[in-house]
Amino acid sequence: MMKQRDISAHTAPELPVITGIYDPVSRRRDGTITSQAPIIVSGQHLNEFDLNRMHLCLVSSGNPDCIIDVTSIYKCDAQQVIVVLPCLTPDIYHPALRLCTEKAAIHVLPNTWEVKMEHVLPRI
Repeated sequence: MMKQRDISAHTAPELPVITGIYDPVSRRRDGTITSQAPIIVSGQHLNEFDLNRMHLCLVSSGNPDCIIDVTSIYKCDAQQVIVVLPCLTPDIYHPALRLCTEKAAIHVLPNTWEVKMEHVLPRI
């Protein structure tokens, strides 16, 4: 007789965990990010972005209703991705996950990223 397996555990997405970032423009690893520039994000389960189960976005601490989608994510591996940031104003942002479910929930991560005035590139 064949055993039944619970496949729901295999299809549920693992929430990505961000353990660090590196901004090559400012050469900083302290959470400073540059608008319209790439950053390298390190963590766990970052390959979930490839599976269209969730999308990375940023939530402004100055205006929590402002949710900015990050659409350019390039996979290195499950522990590291390159993200190209959209045009951002100086502010403190929290990375968040927009879950692709019926409820379209937003899960805000505890990390804090900051765009400082000197790290805003001129518009292209």
